[in-house]
Amino acid sequence: MYTITASRLYATTTYEMRGHRSSTLGGNIQVETGKGVRGKWTKIWHLTRNSRRDSLNPENETRLQKYGYQPEEEWDKRLLIFIRRGLWEDSEGKRVAAETDDGSFEVLGNVNGPQRDLFASCWAMKVWISDGIRWEGDIKA
Repeated sequence: MYTITASRLYATTTYEMRGHRSSTLGGNIQVETGKGVRGKWTKIWHLTRNSRRDSLNPENETRLQKYGYQPEEEWDKRLLIFIRRGLWEDSEGKRVAAETDDGSFEVLGNVNGPQRDLFASCWAMKVWISDGIRWEGDIKA
């Protein structure tokens, strides 16, 4: 359903996920992590192409000449999920999923199939980023 890739530039690693079916979310999904006063947090963003600001569009030639190429302007960035202390909240602050101490993941409430797949894929990406995904009998190197 989704492909997760990592790219490294110096000390920064960016994780990106992209859907491969018509039922998956269009665009890219990126993960941002950090630490604050209330502990560690993770933000999962949905990025979609902004056709109004496309640098290849002839209408944007004067802006491109004046300000130069600004890659962040070509994407619309929308918060999908905010995670803190194992609680997953959507962009409106509503709890949509939770992680337990034993490492399991539970989607809360009435969630349809594609959205449930998205949450499960985001959880797998978060686990892969933080701890790596291990399986029974695997020898951790």
